[in-house]
Amino acid sequence: MLKRPLCLAVCIYIAFLVGMRWVSEKDVPDLQAQNTVTILCQLDEIRGMGEKKNFVVSSVVADGKKVCNKLRVFPDDSLKWDQTMEIGNILELTGDLQPPEPAGNPGQFDEVSYYESQGISGKLYCRKLSVKDHKKYLIPQTLYKIRQSLCTQIESILPAQTAGVLWAMLLAEKSGLDDTVKELYTKGGIGHILAISGLHISLIGAGLFFFFRKYIMPMRAAAVLVIFLLLLYGQLTGFSARAVTMMILMLTARILGERYDTLNALACAALLELFSHPEALFQASFLLSYGTILGIIFFIREWNDQNITEHKLRGLFVSNLGMMLLTLPVVLYFYYEFNLFSFVANTIVLPCMSLVMALGIGGSLLSYAFTFLAGYMLGAAHYILLYFQWICEWIQKIPGAMYVTGQPSMVQILTYYGGLILFLIFARVKRIKRFRYCFIMFSVLILLWPFKQEKGLIITCLDVGQGDCTMIQCEDHTFMIDGGSTSVSQTGKKRISPWLKFKGIKKIDNIIAKFLISLKKVPAKGDSLYSSTW
Repeated sequence: MLKRPLCLAVCIYIAFLVGMRWVSEKDVPDLQAQNTVTILCQLDEIRGMGEKKNFVVSSVVADGKKVCNKLRVFPDDSLKWDQTMEIGNILELTGDLQPPEPAGNPGQFDEVSYYESQGISGKLYCRKLSVKDHKKYLIPQTLYKIRQSLCTQIESILPAQTAGVLWAMLLAEKSGLDDTVKELYTKGGIGHILAISGLHISLIGAGLFFFFRKYIMPMRAAAVLVIFLLLLYGQLTGFSARAVTMMILMLTARILGERYDTLNALACAALLELFSHPEALFQASFLLSYGTILGIIFFIREWNDQNITEHKLRGLFVSNLGMMLLTLPVVLYFYYEFNLFSFVANTIVLPCMSLVMALGIGGSLLSYAFTFLAGYMLGAAHYILLYFQWICEWIQKIPGAMYVTGQPSMVQILTYYGGLILFLIFARVKRIKRFRYCFIMFSVLILLWPFKQEKGLIITCLDVGQGDCTMIQCEDHTFMIDGGSTSVSQTGKKRISPWLKFKGIKKIDNIIAKFLISLKKVPAKGDSLYSSTW
């Protein structure tokens, strides 16, 4: 650790952030809800395509006073966009100001924490928009136009569903991503390929560096050019801070002729990200991103020493297994379930990713001049994505593939990681080396064991907005009364299902739904009224 001072620094800083989170009460949004407020702000970012377009603004001022640093703005359906609006413009917006919504039930998405991790203070539902100053940021606006143009080109060649997947994979544009496909990829254990991650940046950066160095220019010039292109790509896709930082540090080491240390590069990326947004430490995306790399560094290095990864396919399999072992507690803590065969799906899918990226990028660029050739390239990517979809569908059909555990306790998580540390330590001790895998088996058993089973009669009233939902737990049975809402859409998906998974409840035994019956006349003799149960 002393040889890697950045690693020591990031450990101290993480301990400080965790301590501050533990001793302080959960933050309550400072922003107060206001109806019909008019603000002046600067346009920072435009997100989405077509009807799903929204944007982020900064330096928010109302009545001459600063309201907050950043807001996310959702235009009203009736609002006509000003086509001259560009990134950097000063805008005047009128609408309803709302703070982010905290989680009303255990397991529900916590909008407050998510917005804080991005430095956004709240939401504005905009009904009126006007541009007060047309100054603009040239590079962000140009990259935004390029991104929109590439999305349009892909959409003109491929079906909407596949185009939406490529938008997400290549350009971090998720507005076209079909909810069914997203859920399918997530449950299949390959949802990470839909986000710009280290995998994407590594494939693009390494591919460009190899091409420029071999065919066009010297090594150092190629490294400088690729660093510049990666910075532009990071800006284009909203920056994957870890991946871009680590790739730039690796190329910088090549330029300077120095040795590249993965752990120091990882620590440097973590410090940069946490200094700018400390709340990111408590988000699943941050923990999964860095946990994946740590899994490769610690576990794959161990298996390499044992000559387990000499065969490429077997090496890929154990690599995915190592990443899964390190990130499993994070997945269960935030999502309460996991796919038992996700490492199999990743072993099949990941080798194809370089081909999909190359076909997608090449086809979208060629579509401007050679539509016929672009159609073949994007068509090939389309069929590979259909293959990914088929794999996810096939895995989900396996009985018991999705295992619901509920949220593990911190004691279980710490015990699990303690077992993994013992595995790494005792792998170096010859006398008991053969028993080291017992620590992994013990750790997984502790993590998955349902210690939090509650006894007796438990009645829980869930927050479903304007409506009622009562859960009754008695022994091994679960009953639900009502569950409807007039103010929250997709109540089952957004409110009820997350709570059930958080509690580790795999099924509801009985559902009782209440119906309001309106009588327009007095029933005649012999008529009957029926109360319905569902």
